[in-house]
Amino acid sequence: MKKAASFIFIFCTLIAFCAPVFALDPVYENDKVIYDTKTKCWSKEENKEGIILYKKTSSGTGSYSIYYYKCDKPAFQSSSNFEFIDDKKLIAVDNASLKYSKIIFDGSKFIQIPLEIEELKTIFPDVEIIKISRFKNNKLTIKKPLFEKKTVLLVNDTDEFFHKYFVSPESSANKNIKGLITLSKKFTKVKFCHLGEKDGLTIYIK
Repeated sequence: MKKAASFIFIFCTLIAFCAPVFALDPVYENDKVIYDTKTKCWSKEENKEGIILYKKTSSGTGSYSIYYYKCDKPAFQSSSNFEFIDDKKLIAVDNASLKYSKIIFDGSKFIQIPLEIEELKTIFPDVEIIKISRFKNNKLTIKKPLFEKKTVLLVNDTDEFFHKYFVSPESSANKNIKGLITLSKKFTKVKFCHLGEKDGLTIYIK
């Protein structure tokens, strides 16, 4: 009985300290995505009804995504620098502005539509959505259970711009989505600031 109880305790502790895992299907440089005009769904599997696109990255400082047809003709340039497929939708992340959108086909062209908060909650379950406007004097305090990790998603509802910002400590950062931050330890802080600067947004973990 003692061994079983110890095993259960260790298992529950490990689960508590694990950050949420998201079934995101990332789209990287040179990856192929297919839009099915019949079902209006995105995937990486070719079909007869699909529009095939290839992802490239712009050479500018923003590294924005550009999608091309098979003939190397540009299909559209996004205002994002990371995309992923979730629930047959192509989701776009602009890490420089901390804004999120979905890419759809309106019958003649591809366009980006900003995601609503409720849509973000569906894509990122068990994550606390934090609007930038909640920060006062660039500071915000977040409560976290003692023996659990907590993940937050920063969403920009202001005119602020966050180009070349990074998360410190690095262990709290997500490699693809800058606004997705894992809070691990109570009574510490996580900073989100411009490269080479100390000032920025600070999240205090209580």
